[in-house]
Amino acid sequence: MSNNFKYLIFDFDGTLADTEFIHLEAYKRIYRRFDLPKFTQAELVKIKSSKIKDLITEYKIGPVKLLKIAQALNQETASLITQANFYPEIKKILLQLKKDHVLGILSSNQLSTIESFFNQQNLPLASLFTFWHCEKEIFAKDRALKALMKKHKIPRQEVLYFGDQVRDVEACQRAGVAVAAVTWGFANEELLAGAQANFLLNRPNEILDLLS
Repeated sequence: MSNNFKYLIFDFDGTLADTEFIHLEAYKRIYRRFDLPKFTQAELVKIKSSKIKDLITEYKIGPVKLLKIAQALNQETASLITQANFYPEIKKILLQLKKDHVLGILSSNQLSTIESFFNQQNLPLASLFTFWHCEKEIFAKDRALKALMKKHKIPRQEVLYFGDQVRDVEACQRAGVAVAAVTWGFANEELLAGAQANFLLNRPNEILDLLS
């Protein structure tokens, strides 16, 4: 596969921003509301890296309830985002990539949360990214990718998406977009390798190596 990607689209949580501990705290705030188990951090990371259909089956949570849980988590995460930071080297890497690529964000987090994060990093969203989209429907990232490409007239063969979860890989496969799975986020290397991403990255600096 050619590495001549012009358009680089990034997930936010677990790919650019280290928000694992924030998600755990957010979960502690909402689990009783939805009659959910009190998971440990390791268990919650495993859940966030699982396939959505597996979560629905194992925990007997319907799609509507799962969407409500995701929305509640996003709301709580927003109040905690000031405690988060970039993964090591990510800020420098984004600034380097901006010179030769068109950057975008596609996330299931709230836009206001993402904007707050970048503002506190003294890096306004528009200073780095040409486009961004926050998809409320957690099952629809593939459709959101297709809509972004159509809106901005982007050839899919020139797109590379960076994500940290199996569901990111699956969404890109359905959208016909190349995907680089990163192992420093919520899912471990074994899970991501099994999902058969086009590229598997273990350290942020490997992003530059891949695109050089």
